[in-house]
Parts: sequence; C-alpha cells; structure tokens
Amino acid sequence: MRDEGTHAPIQLANVIVSQNGGSLHAEGVTGTEGTFETSFTAPAILNVKAALPQPDGIGERRGETSVRLKEGETVVATITMTSEIFY
Repeated sequence: MRDEGTHAPIQLANVIVSQNGGSLHAEGVTGTEGTFETSFTAPAILNVKAALPQPDGIGERRGETSVRLKEGETVVATITMTSEIFY
C-alpha cells in the first residue's frame, strides 16, 4: 500500500481480498511497511480493496486493484491509495 502523492508505505489500512461469486476471502491490516500477506492455492481472479480510516474518524481514503492467481506462482498487488476522502 503506497500513498499516491508521496509513495510512502501506508500502515494500518484495512485490506479485503475477495473473489466475485466465489468462496476465497481474506481480511487484514497493513503493517509498518504497508504490506498485507495472505495465501491461496487455487487459481483465481481476486479483488483487493483497501481503506484507511481518517484520524478524526470521519471518512476514509481508498484504493483497489485486482490480481490473477496462477497455481504455484507468487503474485504481488500494489495499491496506490488516493488522497481523496470518502464519506
């Protein structure tokens, strides 16, 4: 997870990895390096969404992408979090 303007890692962002209409699902929070890791063994196309709540508790920043998983391969998805606040 990277900041759109500074490219700095974003920690404490909530991440949801899910498959449209499928059973694959994982949730977590990014660490100090702005990363979240999970493992799936089946090939799939997954949506990766992230949200960073604002310090005042009003609104959040968001980012998303999708990834294609292939059996036996490691896939890295990079999300660039916009500076826009969603309410």
